[in-house]
Amino acid sequence: MIIEITIDGKVIKVNDGVTVLDAARQAGIDIPTLCYCEKIEPCVSCFVCVVKIKGQEKFIPACATKVQNGMIVINNSEEVRDCRRKALALLLSEHVALPNGLKCKCASKTKCRLKACAEEYGADHTRYTIGQRREETRKIYDSGLVHEPGKCITCGKCVTITKENGIKPGLSFKGRGSNVCISAPFEIPFDKAMGEALQLCVDSCPTGALWITPKYKNDKSESAHE
Repeated sequence: MIIEITIDGKVIKVNDGVTVLDAARQAGIDIPTLCYCEKIEPCVSCFVCVVKIKGQEKFIPACATKVQNGMIVINNSEEVRDCRRKALALLLSEHVALPNGLKCKCASKTKCRLKACAEEYGADHTRYTIGQRREETRKIYDSGLVHEPGKCITCGKCVTITKENGIKPGLSFKGRGSNVCISAPFEIPFDKAMGEALQLCVDSCPTGALWITPKYKNDKSESAHE
């Protein structure tokens, strides 16, 4: 069934059951995302895609909210932008790649989407202090995977990707609060834990925490080295 919604004053006809984010993209309206991946169920962890619905007090995630006929979505007000700015500032406080403002040290090939969004919204990385930053380390696996956990913002996409694709053993969250991180069980190499979903995990990573180095692109060895 086709229904009508309005986003920032633009009337849009969409299929009933799609999300606000889907509707916006169909209409060419930009809503920023970091934890969203169209190939998995919404993670709803970054809260960068928040919008307001007319008549409702709370901000809602566009990636996980279904459209309703007659819905009026507020996407680009200063109130919405400020909420996104706060969410980005919180994420930046975890991102060890940004110790000096927005001079992001993520490898250029990774196209750090966190940095791009932070620059667009003027997010301040010093706004929040959630505790000690993660140690800045890098491990290069012979499969070509580069894992830099200090740049991870624990969006959870790689965890969900391995779970929904039935990858064993897959990845999981480890720890609590500000100490939570993404982990491979039983000290299994990260690339092996991701299995056939490795490339999708890399492509979905919103920072430079996971990327493939061309130097090892064709190496299929199972060992890992520093």
